[in-house]
This record gives sequence, structure tokens and C-alpha cells, in this order.
Amino acid sequence: MGAFELKKAAAPNGIPVVYIAGDLDATTAPVLRRELWDMLLTGSSTIVLQIESLSYVDSSGLGVLVSALRKSNEALGTIALACPQANVTRVFRITGLDKLFSVYATEQDALDALNSVQSA
Repeated sequence: MGAFELKKAAAPNGIPVVYIAGDLDATTAPVLRRELWDMLLTGSSTIVLQIESLSYVDSSGLGVLVSALRKSNEALGTIALACPQANVTRVFRITGLDKLFSVYATEQDALDALNSVQSA
């Protein structure tokens, strides 16, 4: 079990990046939910979740991510995932969520893609 950590930063283009590390499960999912809801309610409709250090995600964590994506989409934004580990990518593939979320190999790829969408 990895210790859960959450850190926020803003990319130079203004898109918020949330760094998630450790295990995202029933115990830690409410922490992420509060953070994402606060961001979405204060006008950040497009967010990058940098999950390179996310070691585990269960159904509670997936539920938070899907709910946040829906809320983001309602505000004409999106949530992109960057740098997932193989085991997390596998969970997204098995559940079909890899078709719902935009997943990028690097944080910069995610920021570039979202920046081009916002500029269009």
C-alpha cells in the first residue's frame, strides 16, 4: 500500500495539474473528490491528473474520476490523465475507461493537447 499524496500546480498555460501518488481507494477517494470539486466549482473545468506515481486505484477511485470528468464536461472542459503506470493503465482498459478519458504518455503531451483544444 502506497501512502496517498495530492499536490496541485498550474502549468505555464494556466491549466491546473494535480499530482496523485500512492493508492486511490475508498479511504483516499474522498480527499481527491473534495479537491477536484473545489477546482471545478471555482472555474477550473480543464484539469490534468498526473498519475505517474499512482500505484493503485479501486472502484471508489474510478468513481471519483468518472464523476469529476462528467462535471468537467458539463462545464465544457475535460480531465486528462498523464503518465499512468502499466497496472493503472490495465485497470482503465479492463473497465473501458480508457475510451472515456484522454490518456497521454507525458504531462507535456496532455498540456499541449488541452492547450490546442482551448485555443481552438
